[in-house]
Amino acid sequence: MSTNFFDRDAAQRLKRNRWTLLSGFADQLSPDNEGARRLLIEEARGAPLDPFCPEGFRQRWFRKGCIVNDQFLLEPSRVDPRTGLDVVPFDQGGANPDFPGQVRLMPAIPPHVWLNPAYREIQERCLGIARRATGLPRTTPLAWEHHVIRLVAKPGKPAVATPNVVHFDDDRNRMITFIIVIERDNVAGAINLITKRRCAGLAAEDVHSGDIHFKGVIERPFDGYGFIDSDVAHYVSDVGAAPGASMGARSILIFDFVKLVREPIAIAA
Repeated sequence: MSTNFFDRDAAQRLKRNRWTLLSGFADQLSPDNEGARRLLIEEARGAPLDPFCPEGFRQRWFRKGCIVNDQFLLEPSRVDPRTGLDVVPFDQGGANPDFPGQVRLMPAIPPHVWLNPAYREIQERCLGIARRATGLPRTTPLAWEHHVIRLVAKPGKPAVATPNVVHFDDDRNRMITFIIVIERDNVAGAINLITKRRCAGLAAEDVHSGDIHFKGVIERPFDGYGFIDSDVAHYVSDVGAAPGASMGARSILIFDFVKLVREPIAIAA
């Protein structure tokens, strides 16, 4: 399957179903960037702790900006005087039940990650799929927000995603979100769920089977899934350490794209 065909097929499924699996996405990535992909996994392991996760099981980087004339423009970061970290304000909006309406300062994705060839290739590929699915021409300005998130579990102490219910993050702007799993090491659980929108707010076990679009585990590094956030709800279960392992870790990239509008943009976390 050619790269272009894969992109078109994924975009068609995303448009038709409002979600799509990116199974085989890893096979479409450039073999020239194989070393950069290994480096990206190592870089994610060095991400700082999420300052809003006092339990200390979540590491996170975040960045946002806009796309004009096919160029990714970054919103300037600033130094947090309390921590000395380079930070970017993260406005999650009001749809996500965790931290609704709050603006949080998140550690900024550093240049060595932003310029990693594998990272750049993946974001460009996801952007292409998003544009095809929405029918937006390349000249249409977009807003984007990106996360690098690593959840670390220890025996008896699972890492819990935020929020810990089925949810959506953007109730009006038709944001397209891609989640790419880059590491799944000694992990049990982390079951992905995509459901009908009406399931937002439910615990995963309370979702009726007829309302589930997809339930499964993304096992392979650099595969993932995408969805139109305002049209579905989603969830990932606790990340646990595999039996006999001293720890387990799951690292993901999140890429959000939305047509540039005046309203605040709610982002998956």
